[in-house]
Amino acid sequence: MPYSIRILILICFTTYSFSYVSGQIKHSDFHVPKIEFINLDSTAKGSLYQDITKNPKKIIQDNCFEVCKVLYRNIEEIPNVEVIKYTVSDYKGVSAKSGVPPEISISFSSGYLGKQFNGAEQDSIRMYNEIVGVLTHELTHAYQLDDGGRY
Repeated sequence: MPYSIRILILICFTTYSFSYVSGQIKHSDFHVPKIEFINLDSTAKGSLYQDITKNPKKIIQDNCFEVCKVLYRNIEEIPNVEVIKYTVSDYKGVSAKSGVPPEISISFSSGYLGKQFNGAEQDSIRMYNEIVGVLTHELTHAYQLDDGGRY
């Protein structure tokens, strides 16, 4: 690769990296949405979610901020998500997001979690990471800019 191309790539990367770091969103400026957490599964699979997460509302709120730090550089860019209705229930599938800001709904399948869990302590850590990973995926959909709410 010619030297001039390498320099150009380095300049572009450095400029992008600097703008990303210099524009970071502060937690104190972030609007934390209200979380309405509902667990509709009264079986062991349903209680497993809360047993593993301990404080699901806090985890959801913390991850809202983490997702926005990745997606946006300025607080003004972030869609105004006021409420997230998060439901755990037993259905086929894993998780889904619906709605558009200011109100978002996210569902999570307790059946999916029950199939993945075997009860070992190490498995609890793995399941916690799975829950947070799925949550992060759905929150990305909740906060991403879209084409007018058609998905």
